[in-house]
Amino acid sequence: MGDCTEKRRGIPAARAYCGSAKYALCRYRELATSDDQDQTALMLYYGAFFVFARGSIEALRNSDGATDVILNTNQLAYFRATIEPDPIYDLLKKERDRVAHGEDSWAAHPYKPIAMLERHSASGYPWGDVVFNAPRWPEAPFEGQPVIEVLVAVWNQIRIWLDDLDAYDKVSRA
Repeated sequence: MGDCTEKRRGIPAARAYCGSAKYALCRYRELATSDDQDQTALMLYYGAFFVFARGSIEALRNSDGATDVILNTNQLAYFRATIEPDPIYDLLKKERDRVAHGEDSWAAHPYKPIAMLERHSASGYPWGDVVFNAPRWPEAPFEGQPVIEVLVAVWNQIRIWLDDLDAYDKVSRA
């Protein structure tokens, strides 16, 4: 069946995407708290966070089970039972779809969440404060919470899912 790295392609890929999401989150946080804010960079890191965070979950769901049928079965079962019904996954899926292909995509760059600014504005938040000063998230389940806290909560939940899936896989093989 090959070595462990070969059999666990989905989890290492998911962790790599999760690491990229963390980098985007850290850069977003640095820029959001800086006195000299680069608004374009803030928008790009915000969008990149959601693209890589969702990529992490998709790496699990779409793992290559050709070399390890048990792993593929475990990952899909865990995804359907635990991740898919979670409101954080729903938020992650919707936000990534908006940023990367949907109404939030912008002709000059796919990560610039232009419509996200419009959604916040429609919710009564000042347009300039949305991504640039990160005051409040406009939608459930995090409505009213600071945007940076929402990004951190999403990233932490992804890490928990990855750790749980590792443990779940190890137990099922014992």
